[in-house]
Amino acid sequence: TPIVCVGETLAQREAGETEAVVKRQLAAVIHAVGHCITEIVVAYEPVWAIGTGKTATPEMAQAVHAVLRAQLAAATTNSKRVHILYGGSMNATNAASLLAQPDIDGGLIGGASLKAADFLQIVAAAGVTGAAILAQLQPDYALAQQVLPTDPSIKTERITVNSPNGHGSISGLLARPAKVK
Repeated sequence: TPIVCVGETLAQREAGETEAVVKRQLAAVIHAVGHCITEIVVAYEPVWAIGTGKTATPEMAQAVHAVLRAQLAAATTNSKRVHILYGGSMNATNAASLLAQPDIDGGLIGGASLKAADFLQIVAAAGVTGAAILAQLQPDYALAQQVLPTDPSIKTERITVNSPNGHGSISGLLARPAKVK
């Protein structure tokens, strides 16, 4: 499943260009893969939040997710099949409030997946809302499997996302409640 990341720089956000930037980015994807748009996952990753510890407020993230959802709805009648994740420094502290937003379907987790206790809190927050959590694995899937409790209410699977430009891949762990919302 291709994961398409869209997001603005800090300068673009401060200039009030966030909506135009993400719409332009998603429009390019819809144009390129429109016939199979329901086969992708979209992640809103504000560039200014990646690896900085800064994150959009739940209201800011929701506003962008609503724009993306509306754009997908205009492109396909099956838009509800496209999951939209938030990927801008989601962590144990802010996961519950981000995942409570109506248009945020889950999280794309980076650094927070490196701390077992924090990652488990994010998964627990997702379990309340039925969201999916995708974490980059460090160092490997076997370790991540040991980190997660053997809980039948949480399904995990290893995934690999290949770079479209051929520059490698990211192995990840998809953790989600056994019963999806």
